[in-house]
Amino acid sequence: MGKMDQNSLVSLSFLSGSMFSLVKAPCVGAIFLSLLSILATKTDIARGTLYIGIYHIGLLLPVIVLGLLLAFGLSPNKVTEFRERWRVEIRLTTGIILISVARLMQLGVI
Repeated sequence: MGKMDQNSLVSLSFLSGSMFSLVKAPCVGAIFLSLLSILATKTDIARGTLYIGIYHIGLLLPVIVLGLLLAFGLSPNKVTEFRERWRVEIRLTTGIILISVARLMQLGVI
């Protein structure tokens, strides 16, 4: 990438971001629309802002941290090894979080 001129780098960055958005949108779109529906009908502005903020931190923080780590020298192979080694634990944690949020929504806490 050091050999690319500034215009090519900007174009590549835009294209990469667009591709990421196309892949990520189906994964988070349903949750985001459900959250917006709940916020529109059952909460006030302060709680709605808090929920949207928490949602976006949970969505963006891992991507930003991983991007920074990769930018500052973390090997992509190390990331792949970590992901494959801890696959079960990552999926279990994600499942527990999603079930917990669903239960809190069902009980009317959220």
